[in-house]
Amino acid sequence: MTSQVKGTVLMARQAFIYKKADDTDREKLLSQLGAVARTLMTSRPLPALWYPYALHDEINQAIVNVLGKGNMGILREAGAMGAEVNVRGIYRAVFLVASPEMIISKVDTVWKTHYSVGQAMVVAKGKKRVTIGLKEFPEKIDPVREIMLGWSKRLVEMCGGKNVVAAQDPSPPADPGLQLVFSVSWE
Repeated sequence: MTSQVKGTVLMARQAFIYKKADDTDREKLLSQLGAVARTLMTSRPLPALWYPYALHDEINQAIVNVLGKGNMGILREAGAMGAEVNVRGIYRAVFLVASPEMIISKVDTVWKTHYSVGQAMVVAKGKKRVTIGLKEFPEKIDPVREIMLGWSKRLVEMCGGKNVVAAQDPSPPADPGLQLVFSVSWE
């Protein structure tokens, strides 16, 4: 099966590009994209449609090249924007009353809603700390790591978490099937 990403993810990247880039950088970024990705970023991706993951990867790489000037850390900002863009309407009301633990522990459900491959899961919980793992993901893991770190940090902040820290765990995962393990902690 070809890896796919939901249109809502591409909408979040589009919002990030239009918020972060001035006209010159936006044109430079768009010029690095192929015809399909460029059309998606200059029109409106349909939120309910599935798109080839390769488009997501292409857009992320252009963001790194132009807005990050080669630094992949810019994708943390894009991930944070993704949390903001995709938590709207009735979901926003849930965030006002839900605890950070409850929201971040739903990472598996959120992942399945946005990505056709891979599995995100809570691998450990503690007081004001959640550890998340990612496995069975056939695509490049580094961009996803940066996006997930920014996304999870912003989600916890949106639920009232203070002094939120999201970081990749330095030790190898206990489960050899996990490709990525990171923790989110807050006060």
